[in-house]
Amino acid sequence: MRRAVLLLSVLVACATDDRDDDGILDVDDQCDDDPEDFDDYQDEDGCPDQWRVFEMAEPRLETAAGTLGTRLVLAGGFSASMFEGLPITTKVLTFDTLTGEWGELPDLPVAWTHANVAAIGGVVFALGGLDGRTFVADGRVFALEANATAWTELAPMSPADARGASAVVVWPGHIFLIGGATTTTTLASILDFDLETRTLSRFPVDLPIARSH
Repeated sequence: MRRAVLLLSVLVACATDDRDDDGILDVDDQCDDDPEDFDDYQDEDGCPDQWRVFEMAEPRLETAAGTLGTRLVLAGGFSASMFEGLPITTKVLTFDTLTGEWGELPDLPVAWTHANVAAIGGVVFALGGLDGRTFVADGRVFALEANATAWTELAPMSPADARGASAVVVWPGHIFLIGGATTTTTLASILDFDLETRTLSRFPVDLPIARSH
């Protein structure tokens, strides 16, 4: 009888142990020596999340980045180092954050670095960028519709507003280009891309100080 009670006590203790004090019992904890970090990502496994490495199909520098559903979108930029001539690519890569797989969208119609890219409603927009290795500001605007095989050119921004390297903010009905850079200067002005009319206009208030990147 005494042995049975002892065995039962051991079994109960094992079933209620929480060695790392993270609130997840050891029987359910896949990392019972490392507490869960509770960051709303796979919190039920009891393991702290760690960075994982996924090799890109090709390297990128000064690329444009946006999100399209669960995918990251990387458009244009330099595809090799200065020692390799700083070639500029038109390729548009995607990275699925759920599967960890790389894919591609149709190539950009221009070879830009520092492009201003955003996606909303399944459509990817490229709202200006810097052309060539001399970083000439190009104010052309393009849209890649959902499931399209090529980009469509839209009305450009005014030559005085042409820019790349802006902070890009998506807001219901709008995409804002905040600051940015031209060939020779950094900008404080803000542009408002109206998603209904698909046109750009100046926002009435500038940044208090010019910013890019």
